[in-house]
Parts: sequence; structure tokens; C-alpha cells
Amino acid sequence: MQFDAQFLLIWLGMMSVGILFAVIGLTIIGVIVFKKDNPASVKAFSNIFIKGEMLRLVTVIAIIIAISALSFGGILKGEIVATLLSGIAGYVLGGMTKSQNDKYLDENKIS
Repeated sequence: MQFDAQFLLIWLGMMSVGILFAVIGLTIIGVIVFKKDNPASVKAFSNIFIKGEMLRLVTVIAIIIAISALSFGGILKGEIVATLLSGIAGYVLGGMTKSQNDKYLDENKIS
């Protein structure tokens, strides 16, 4: 497969616009949540950023976009892409299990 720089740039531009829309949407949701002045909603929305879950999510999405772009550009082969994506899946699932365990320990006051 031949590397097509123009296709890759167009694809990355479209993904950047998608990310921009996601950031704008999250900002609008945040403004609505804080204007409603519901303590439970504010706490839930704030915890996404305080615990670093949003940073983890954005990082994983950025890595997946980069892997996809390099794959579509013909730079990465199928086996390498599969390996990277399975590693990301393991990281995400491992983080979910840890979060659930931490929540259980907090609820039951176990240290």
C-alpha cells in the first residue's frame, strides 16, 4: 500500500474537527450542569476531571486516532495495529477494574 499524504492530512483534519466538536459539547454540558446548581450533578461532572478519568479518556482516544491514521496511511501493518489496539483495550479494562475495586473499598471503609 502506498502512503498517501493528502488523504492522511484530510483524515486528520476531519478527526480534529470531530475533537473540537466534542470539546465544545462538553463545555456546553458543563455550563448547563453548573447553572442548574444541583450539587449531585456538579459533583459527578467535577469528578470526571478531578480523578483524571477525562485525561485518560482523551489520551486513549488520541492514541487510537494516531494508530488509525498511521494504519490508513500504510505506515503500520495489520499485526502491529492489532497488537497496539489490544494493548489499549487491556489498559482501559484494567483501569475499569481498578476503579470498581476502589469504589468498593471506599463504600465499605476497607483500607
